Amino acid sequence: MQNNPQGRPDTSPEETLPRLNAFLEPNDATTYNFAICLRDTEEMIGLGGCHRLDSLFGWPVVGYQLRKEYWGRGLATEFLRAWLGAWCKLPRGEVERRVHPGSVVEVPGEGGRVEEVISSWALIDNVASQRVLEKGGLELFLVQREADLRDKDKEVELRVYRYFPGRQGR
Repeated sequence: MQNNPQGRPDTSPEETLPRLNAFLEPNDATTYNFAICLRDTEEMIGLGGCHRLDSLFGWPVVGYQLRKEYWGRGLATEFLRAWLGAWCKLPRGEVERRVHPGSVVEVPGEGGRVEEVISSWALIDNVASQRVLEKGGLELFLVQREADLRDKDKEVELRVYRYFPGRQGR
């Protein structure tokens, strides 16, 4: 929770409901999220997936949150790898979108068509999350300063990553 824009858990159901509505019908058609649960007990320990198909960098964004007592056990990496595997199996179609130019890789011989990207980011000081993204197969493509969503008068430095679903299975 410490690195999400709010920086803390919700304090009431009234505070939770507006954000939760983004993931419930009919809005669930634009997200691909999962509860992260322990295999043996089925206890929910976090959330993860794609909550926005159009991120700050134009591409769908993947993210995750785990309860702090489960950090450092490889569970975020396990989730991310499984989620990316499921994402890569989804049906595809051509779309047009505005994306960060530094994220674009053209498909050779296909008239300007570019490879699909899944993006994610981590704060520059969140080395553990950067490591999860790298172990999950994402590559760093940009370091950028942005307004801190927790305090608009401050800036943070983001390490932005990308993943190419179309390269899987090659």
